[in-house]
This record gives sequence, C-alpha cells and structure tokens, in this order.
Amino acid sequence: MARLCPNYEGWGPVSKERPFDFTPCFEDGVLVGGPLAIILLGSVIRTFQLRSAQIQPKNAKTRHWLATKLFASFLCTLLAIVALVLTVFDSAHAVNDEAVYVASLRVLVFPAVALFTRSNHTKTRRSSTLLLLLWPIYICTQILGLRTYLEIHRTLAQPLPATLGALTALTFVALLLECNGPERSQDLEDRENPYVISNVYSRLAYSWMTPLMRTGASRFIKEDDMYELLPDDQSKELGEKLQNYWDKQKNKNSWALWRALAHAYGAPYAFAGFLKVLQDLLAFAQPQLLRLLLAYITAYQTDQSLSRFQGVALTVVMFVAALVQTSILHQYFYLCFLTGMRIRAGLITTVYKKALVLSNDAQGSRGDIVNLMSVDATRMQDLTTYGLIFVSGPFQ
Repeated sequence: MARLCPNYEGWGPVSKERPFDFTPCFEDGVLVGGPLAIILLGSVIRTFQLRSAQIQPKNAKTRHWLATKLFASFLCTLLAIVALVLTVFDSAHAVNDEAVYVASLRVLVFPAVALFTRSNHTKTRRSSTLLLLLWPIYICTQILGLRTYLEIHRTLAQPLPATLGALTALTFVALLLECNGPERSQDLEDRENPYVISNVYSRLAYSWMTPLMRTGASRFIKEDDMYELLPDDQSKELGEKLQNYWDKQKNKNSWALWRALAHAYGAPYAFAGFLKVLQDLLAFAQPQLLRLLLAYITAYQTDQSLSRFQGVALTVVMFVAALVQTSILHQYFYLCFLTGMRIRAGLITTVYKKALVLSNDAQGSRGDIVNLMSVDATRMQDLTTYGLIFVSGPFQ
C-alpha cells in the first residue's frame, strides 16, 4: 500500500500538515475511488439484470431526454480521459500511483454509467437510485480533493485540477438530468399511483403526493381523487403471498404463522429496523457534533488562525445529519405502517377464504371468525407500528 502513495503524508487518513484535512492519497484512493468503484460495479450488475427486460414505449420528449443524458456521459468520459492523460504525464505521479488507478477508474465508470442509463431509461419507469445516491457522494469527495489541492499548491489554475473541476461540475449536471426519470406524471394512466415512477428523492420527501395534497387543500378529497393501490399492496396479492408461505409452514410447529408472516411481509420491516438503529445513532451524534462546534468557537475566539473551513464543515455536517435523521425516521414509520397494513389485509383475506370452505359444523361460532378478521388482525397491525422498540430501546 505504501508504494501506491508517493506523497510523504502517506495514507493518513488525517493530515499532520494541514488542520482539519485528509491526506491526498486517502482522498483520492478511498474517498473518491470508493464511490467510483461502487458505481462501476452497481452499473455493470444492473445493466446485466436489465438485459432481458422488455423495452417500454417512450414518447419523443423522453427519448430526447435520454439523448441529453448520454451526451452528458460522453462529455464526462472525454474529460475523464483528459484527466487520466494529465495524471500519467504528471511528473509527481509514478505509473503505479493510486492517482493513476483512480483516474483509470473514472474512464471506466462513465461509459458503464452511459450503458446503464440507456438500459434503465428504456426498460424501467423511474430514475436510478444507485446514481442518485452515489453521484452526490462522489461530487462532495471530489470537491474535498480539490480543496486539499488548493491548500497545498495555493492555486487551481493548473490543467489537472481545472479538468477535475470541470468534470465535477459536469457530473453535477448529470445528476440533475438523472433526477428526471423515464416517465413523468403526465405519462401516467388515469388514477395510476405516481409512486411507481417517483425517484428516491421524491419518495424520501413524499413529493409524489403533492398533487393529491394540493387537491385536498382546495376541496374535499373524493374517492375518485385517490390513487390506485400498488400491485404489491392489493388484498388479492397479499392474501396469495401469505397463503403460499402458510402452506409451507403450517405443519411444522406453533410458530408457523409467525414464520409465514415474516417470509411474506418481513423484508421491509427488517429494513425499517435497520433504519431505526441508524436514526438512533444519528440522534446520538448530534450532541457530539454540537460539542465539537462549541469547542471550535471557543478556540477561534482566542486563536483566529484556525481554519474557518472547520467551522463551516461542522455546521454543514450537523445540518446534513439532522436532515438525514428526519428522512430516515419518516421512512421508518412509513415502512412500519405499510407492513402493518399488509399483515392486516393478508390475514383478513386468508381467514375469509378459509371461512368460505368450512362446513356449517366446522365453522363453530361465526363471531370468532369475525373477531379474527377485525380485532385480532388489527392488533397484529398495531404491533408492527411500535414493535421495533425492542431494537431501539437499548440504545435509548
């Protein structure tokens, strides 16, 4: 690893020469190279997964939008090639330098992203979550690298940093283009749920519900104003899924129903548990960030030679942490309520189907069947709302 980093600061990660900064090798090799490697791997995997999917019909406006995305990827590829050439011929870099590997990785990433964008835009109905989540991380880490270059060389008026700056700006443009998916709300069928075409940012902010909220602000919402249920949330689909897993588990032991429910509806609930743990960790991080900010303010009052970037960075990190914490908490409750709704609908559908095939002698008290479908199924729904407190309870 030491041979890959010719810089005297090494891999760090924290620089001993500059306050509140990382070493150049750590920034290039880990902070920048890490997201690029994930984007490359994810793009190749998703392109391979979509190879057999059918091409969906698109209108002319959508095809023009795809051409714009591909043109931006083409420009990014050209700038990445220029950056690779400048990095190789830079006298400060050896052939086995990590900067050369990262520059080569950039040249591979953007063509792979272009192929993935074409497949995603023509064969799916919404923007790529992979690109929308990882492009901002790459852009931020690349800006940190340019900031370190500015701290060391006191200028960005050099071919290599200027090229990387232009590439970063063009990547931001590609991010904005990716926010517009293959379909828009105008392309939806009558009462079709806009959740199916909303990107990850729209789902986090619930902006896909804006038309419905705007209608509700102007008048009372009617049944015709409501969106259709998603296919995975319809009672027929939920009942069949639970019935399939119940047939596999019913002859095992008394925990068969719980295992059937876990297999049928447990995946989003498990992810909600992960989100809850992450939200609790961010809640604990907020006081620590505030402590660091107050310590910096106190030290800056006596020593104004401290880096102002440190104070700005702490403030930005606190804001981003609070924003992410709020978004995660909302998604946690959404997944909990969604799982509860699915469990209740699946149980009611399964019990009702079973009651239809029972003979009069086997039915017993009809009131017991009604209680199973109304009271007990509702209690199962309520359990999922705050059932994950056993996970976050020890943290709190």
